[in-house]
Amino acid sequence: MPKAGDIIRKKYPYSFYEAGGEGEIIGPSEWWQIGCKKTFEQYDQGCGETFYNADGEGFIDIEVLAVVDMPRKIKQRVLYKFDQILPDNSIKKSSKVYTVTVDKFNELITGQAYWHEYELTKE
Repeated sequence: MPKAGDIIRKKYPYSFYEAGGEGEIIGPSEWWQIGCKKTFEQYDQGCGETFYNADGEGFIDIEVLAVVDMPRKIKQRVLYKFDQILPDNSIKKSSKVYTVTVDKFNELITGQAYWHEYELTKE
């Protein structure tokens, strides 16, 4: 059962992006983004295989903000947020709060961190 203040760390894939082109670039010119790059290799007449590649691995820290008892027979809810620890060890804080049932939260923290098998392209 999760408790307020618990922090769960999970390994997660990240992809590195660079902005290219001429002229002035507004915003960062290179950055890490959570998730994988998806590529499709076509073999024959539309048949093929999908590959997921990541440029590095970082972590997400899932912080439990509260476990709330609901009225009547409604299941308890978990309020949580997560911060990202990027592959270059910088931290990306988030203030967005998510709400799920306790069962869904337990699936989130005990299941596979990422939905697909992926391959690291560089360390």
